[in-house]
Amino acid sequence: MVIKNKPTEVFGYLNDVKSNFLHVFNGLTVSFLILVVALTVTFFAWQYNVNVLNLESQLKFDTNSRAATSEVQNEANRSFDLLNSVKGLFRSSHYVDRSEFEEFVNNLKIDNRYPYLLSLQYIQKVPAGTLSTFVNSVRSDVSLIPRGYPDFTVHKASKSSENDVVLYTEPFDSKDSFFGYNIRDNRELFDAFSSARDKGIPVSSKPTMIDGYSEKVFVVFVPLYKKNEIPKTINSRRDNFIGAVSGVFSSTQFFDSIFSGQNKPQDVDLEIYNSGDATSNSLLYTSDKTISVVANTASSYLRNSERVAFAGSVWVIEYGTFKDKIVGYTASRFPDIVAMGGLIGSLSLFGIVLSFATARRRALLLAETMTERLTESEEKYRSIFEALQDVYYRTDLTGAITIVSPSIEQYIGRKPEDLVGHNAKEFYLNPEARDKMIGVLMQEGVVNDYLIDLKGKDGAVINASLNALVFKDNNGKPVGVEGMLRDVSVRVKTEAVLAEKTKELETTKERITHEAHKLNAILSSMAESLIALDGNGRVVLMNQAAAILLRVAEGDAKGKNINTILPLFKDKEPIPDTASLIMEAIKTNGLTRMLMRDNVYTKDNDGRVFPIILSATSLMGYGEVEGVSAIVMFRDITEEKAIDQTKTEFVSLASHQLRTPLTAIGWYAEMLISGDTGKINKEQKSYLEQIAESNSRMVELVNSLLSVSRIDLGTFAINPEPTDLKEVSKSVIAELAPTIKKKKMKITEVYDPKVPVVSVDPKLIRIVFQNLLSNSVKYTQDKGAIEVGIKNKKTDILITVSDNGYGIPKAQQQKIFTKLFRADNVREKDTDGTGLGMYIVKSVVEQSGGEIWFESEENKGTTFFVKIPRQGMKKKPGSHTLNDAVT
Repeated sequence: MVIKNKPTEVFGYLNDVKSNFLHVFNGLTVSFLILVVALTVTFFAWQYNVNVLNLESQLKFDTNSRAATSEVQNEANRSFDLLNSVKGLFRSSHYVDRSEFEEFVNNLKIDNRYPYLLSLQYIQKVPAGTLSTFVNSVRSDVSLIPRGYPDFTVHKASKSSENDVVLYTEPFDSKDSFFGYNIRDNRELFDAFSSARDKGIPVSSKPTMIDGYSEKVFVVFVPLYKKNEIPKTINSRRDNFIGAVSGVFSSTQFFDSIFSGQNKPQDVDLEIYNSGDATSNSLLYTSDKTISVVANTASSYLRNSERVAFAGSVWVIEYGTFKDKIVGYTASRFPDIVAMGGLIGSLSLFGIVLSFATARRRALLLAETMTERLTESEEKYRSIFEALQDVYYRTDLTGAITIVSPSIEQYIGRKPEDLVGHNAKEFYLNPEARDKMIGVLMQEGVVNDYLIDLKGKDGAVINASLNALVFKDNNGKPVGVEGMLRDVSVRVKTEAVLAEKTKELETTKERITHEAHKLNAILSSMAESLIALDGNGRVVLMNQAAAILLRVAEGDAKGKNINTILPLFKDKEPIPDTASLIMEAIKTNGLTRMLMRDNVYTKDNDGRVFPIILSATSLMGYGEVEGVSAIVMFRDITEEKAIDQTKTEFVSLASHQLRTPLTAIGWYAEMLISGDTGKINKEQKSYLEQIAESNSRMVELVNSLLSVSRIDLGTFAINPEPTDLKEVSKSVIAELAPTIKKKKMKITEVYDPKVPVVSVDPKLIRIVFQNLLSNSVKYTQDKGAIEVGIKNKKTDILITVSDNGYGIPKAQQQKIFTKLFRADNVREKDTDGTGLGMYIVKSVVEQSGGEIWFESEENKGTTFFVKIPRQGMKKKPGSHTLNDAVT
C-alpha cells in the first residue's frame, strides 16, 4: 500500500515544486514588468516636466520682457509727445519770446511729471554774417530779466557759414553752460542735429558727455522750418531750416523712473542700447545685474531682444536670465525631483513586488496610487499647457491635427476641439508652403524659425515662425510632426522695411558710383590743375592737368604734403611751410585766392620755376567729402604775366609821356586866367577855368596810373625815416579843412599819447592818410561825422578812419581794393574819382609789411583799419617814387 502511494507522493511533490517555481517565476516576471513600466512612466513624466518647465520659463520670461518693453515704449511716447507740444508752441506763432517759452515749460511741470528731463531748449540757426547782431539782441533781451544778459556769448562760435545756438533753455540759469552753447562743438550732438534737419524728423543722439552734467545724456532734436511745412528735398530743408526744439534726457534717470517699483522686470537682467551696435558707446542703461558672457553660452540661460522706436532711433533691449531665477529654484528642480522620485519608487515597487509576489492586491493598490499621482501631475501641467501664448500642435504624417493648444483660438478664432482631425493645410495661406516645409523637415529632422503665412480670423494674414521636429515610434519610424507656432508679424514687417531701406542704399551706392565716374571724367578733362587735400595738407587726389604741369605722377604725389608737391615762392623767395596760404585756407575754413599781382611762383619736378594763379578752398563746414578737406586749383600764367608786364610798361610809358603836355596845358591855362597874355572877358574866363579843372583831373588820373604801373612793376622806392604819424594825420586834415568846413562836417581826432615815432616813408604814409580821409570827406553827406584814431598796440600801430557816410554795398565790398572800382551808390552822388586810390593804399600797406581791412554797412558808414608794424617799413631801392594821388 505504501508502495502504491509513493507514486502519488512523488507526483504531488513534483507538482508542488512546479507550482512554487511557476509562482516564483511569475513573481519575478511581474516584478520586472512592473519595474520596466514604472521606469518608462518615470522617464515620460520627467520628459513632460522638462518640456513644461521650458515652456513655463520661456513664457514667463517673454511676458516679463514684453511688459518691460511696453513700459519703455509708453514712456518714450510720452516724452516724444512732450517735445511735440513744445514744437507746437513754435509752430503756432511766428515768434515766441523768452517769457512765453518759460511760462509754457513751467505749465508742463517737468520736475514732477518728467524727472529725467534735464532741460527743454530752443536752438536757433544763426548765419555767421549775423552772429554779432544775434549776440547783441540776446544781451538786450529784457522780456524775462530787466537787465537782460550782458555777459551772453556764443560758446566756441564757428567761422563756418552758420552756428546753431541754444537760445532758450528751461529750467533756466544764466550761468547754465547750455545757454549760448553751439551744437556744432559736440560731434555726437551735431550728427543727430544735422540728421534731424536733413530728414525733417525728430532724431535722438547717442549717449554723450556734456559740460555741466556729471553723467551721460542723450538729446532729442525736433526740427522747425519756415511756414511750418517740411520741405521735400534735403537742400530745401537746409535752406528753410530755422532751428529746433530739443530735450536733454538723463539716460540713468529715464530708465530708473520706468523700472522702479512694480514696473521693474522680476529676476531679469537687461541692457539698453541706442542702436543695433551693442557697444559701450551706444549703451543707454544697464540693470544692477549684468548679462554674463559665460552664462550666455549656458543652455539654462534665456536670452531675448526687443526693440523700441524713439525719435528716429531704434532702442535695442537685451534681456537675459537663468531658468531657475524666472520660475524659482524649487520649480526648476521639479523634473529632477520627479525623475529621482520615480526611480526610487520604481526600485521600491520592484522590491516590494519581488518580496511579496503573491500580495497582488497591495501591488494593485500601489499601482492605483501611482496612477492617481501621475494623473494629478498630468492635470497640473495640462493647465500650464492651456495657458501657453504660443501654439503647440501635433499632426500625423498626412497632416491631420491630433493635438493643438488652446492658444490657437486667438490666432484663427476656432477652438482646439473643432480642429482635431482637420488637415493643417487648410490653415496655410499657401497650402503648397506646408509641402515644402514638410520636405525640409523630413530631410533635416527639424526646422527652426521657419516663416509661414497662416489664415487668421476675420481674413487677417498671420506671419508665423515655426519650430518643428519629427517624432518617431519605438522602431525609429516617423509617425508625426510636433511643433510650436509664434506670431512674428511685427518682426516680418520690420524686416520688410529694413529690406526696402537696404535696396534704397544699394540704389544710392550705384548712383554715387555713377557720379564718381562722371567726376573722374570731368577732372580728367579739366584744363585747370586741381589737387584735393586732407586735413593735414596731404595730397588725396590730383587730376591729369596738375600731373602734367608739375611733371609728377599722381601715384607718386598721393600721400605727400602739398608744400612738397606744390612749393610756393613769393617774389621768387620760398614761402615757409608755417606761412603757407594753402594751409591757412584749410585752418580758417575759408577761401584764399592768389592772383597775378601776388607774384606767386611754383616749381615743377624738373626744376622749372613759373608764375601761377591759385585758389585754395576749405570744405570744412560746407558739407565736406569724407577724407577731403580742401581743394587747390591753379594754372600756369607765364603768358598772362608777360602780357600784364607789357601792359603795365605801356601804361607807365603812356602816363609818363602824357604828363609833359598836360603840365603845359595847365601852365598856359593859368596864364590865360591870370591875364598875363591880355585881358579876357568873363565868359572866356569861365571856359578856361573848366579847362584848367579838367586838366587837373587828367593830371591826377595820369599820376595815379603812373603810381599803379610802378607798383605793378615793382620799381617804386621805399625810403623810411623817423615820422610822427599824428603830424601826418593833422597835416592831411588841414589840407581838407576847406571842404570839411564847406560841408559842415565834424572831425574827431583820437591819438594815443603812447604812439612812438615810427620809421616809415613819409610820402607813402601820407598817400595812405590822403586817400582814406579824402574818401571819408567825399563820400559822407553834409553835416556828417568823421573820426581819426591812432592806437599803440603790442607789435604794431593801428590807424582807424571812420565815418557815418554812404557806406559800401555788401555785394561790392570784395571789389573795394581792385583797380578802377567805384561803388554804385557813390558814382551816382560824385562822378569824380579814378577808382585807383584804394588799390594804391593796399599795395603801399602790404609792401610795408602791414595789413588793411574795413567794416561797412550801406547808408550807415564805413571804418577802415590799417596796421603798421612798430619796427616800421623796410628800405627798398627803386628808380621812382609814388605820386601823391587822392582818388
